[in-house]
Amino acid sequence: MNVRPSSLDGFVGQERVRKVLQILCRSAKSKGTAVSHVLLSGPPGLGKTTLARIVANEMGSRLVETIGGNLQAPEQLVGLLRSLKPLDILFIDEIHAMPRAVEEILYPAMEDNVVPVVKTDASDFMKALGVQTKPATEMLPLPFFSLIGASTMSGLVSSPLRSRFSHELILEPYSLDDLTRIVLKASGMMGIELANEVAMEVARRSRSTARVA
Repeated sequence: MNVRPSSLDGFVGQERVRKVLQILCRSAKSKGTAVSHVLLSGPPGLGKTTLARIVANEMGSRLVETIGGNLQAPEQLVGLLRSLKPLDILFIDEIHAMPRAVEEILYPAMEDNVVPVVKTDASDFMKALGVQTKPATEMLPLPFFSLIGASTMSGLVSSPLRSRFSHELILEPYSLDDLTRIVLKASGMMGIELANEVAMEVARRSRSTARVA
């Protein structure tokens, strides 16, 4: 059973991050545009993936999820970007794990909504003459989209990539009170009644993350 929250109002904890995302979503909705690009950073279990899914739900947008370590060639990211539809949200978890050559594809995509595509086919006439031609790069337009990057090792996110995000939001370890609320809420959704003392003990054992939920 999925007990993750589906709205920002239902998300417990991370108050500063939650409020910023609420403002960004409201602003984008009022203007009919995509949410600004956001980098979420912090240790595992603090809700980065959940927040990305919530933002997509709040915006009524399609969420396209991938992992930075799975994008090892520029062509992979180019193909992914070209598959996006207007106002889609692209979520790249562990975004720091992308090789630099792949990462650089994101720069024009984030800044100008274009993606570089290499044209390698020479004309039949030039081929017949045996003339070697240099591959040409064409910048193709992309629909307006939102990039949400997440990293558990934000120090490894390069400065050029970091600078292209409109906001970097740092998630903090949960307080005992917040974790107790998360445990009680999750148990209630599963039809399990817990005493507050039991929920608090579960929260104490969670190492300040929400993985218990």
